Amino acid sequence: MRSEFLKTYLTFDETTLQVDDLNMVNKKAFTLAEVLITLGIIGIVAALTMPSLIANYKKQEYVTQLKKAVSTIEQGFRKRMADIECTDLNCGGIQEFMYPDYFESEIKKNFEIVSACPAKPECMPRDKSGNLLKYKNLGEGYAAKGLKDYSIFILKSGAIIGLQDTFCAPVKTTKAAGFDYNCAFVLIDVNGLKAPNQYGRDVFYFLLNEMGLLVPMYGEQWSLSDSGTTNGDWRNKKDYCDTPSKTSSGLGCAARVIENGWEMDY
Repeated sequence: MRSEFLKTYLTFDETTLQVDDLNMVNKKAFTLAEVLITLGIIGIVAALTMPSLIANYKKQEYVTQLKKAVSTIEQGFRKRMADIECTDLNCGGIQEFMYPDYFESEIKKNFEIVSACPAKPECMPRDKSGNLLKYKNLGEGYAAKGLKDYSIFILKSGAIIGLQDTFCAPVKTTKAAGFDYNCAFVLIDVNGLKAPNQYGRDVFYFLLNEMGLLVPMYGEQWSLSDSGTTNGDWRNKKDYCDTPSKTSSGLGCAARVIENGWEMDY
């Protein structure tokens, strides 16, 4: 009885295996046409998504470079104040930075740089064609000023930093805590000569307050110091950093990036 059951079971098992083997043999592989169609679909999806992925990656790269440059500049000015035993830039000032004969030596005391240029055309950064470096607006056209009136230095990271002295002039109102004086305009080109050289992408605009801190142009602190209002001007005036349009200058984009949690959401 047991022998017959075992024989039956084994026979059934062998039959099952044979049937399964036949099914495997009879299964069809993908045809060349099906493979080509599948690859075509994958290619279309990649073509649609890759530009967006690359753009988002570049945005994050610019933001990371900006954060690093801001930190480097603020640390440099705090070092200067400590070295000359001053509590703010009104005491030490940055006028010494602006004297052509002393600019490079003064900058080197506080920053690790590749080169420095005290607002002289002969040493200003130039593009591949040999022309003075110009910056594009976030929208159409080029910014009128560029680096023309700035004393500049280039950090080891490759970032170009432009300083335009304002002699620590008093701001219009003192509603912004710790921001009573504007000591300089500061331009940061986070990746130097590399493209796109465009406000709001790799070029950003700041003020330097008396505490050696960077205040993003047209942001909340700037608005408080200029008009006593709490909203950053970039929010109210679309031309400062609107989603790219013909009229967007990009001058308020540093404020937009920082006040939105270091996100480039445009």
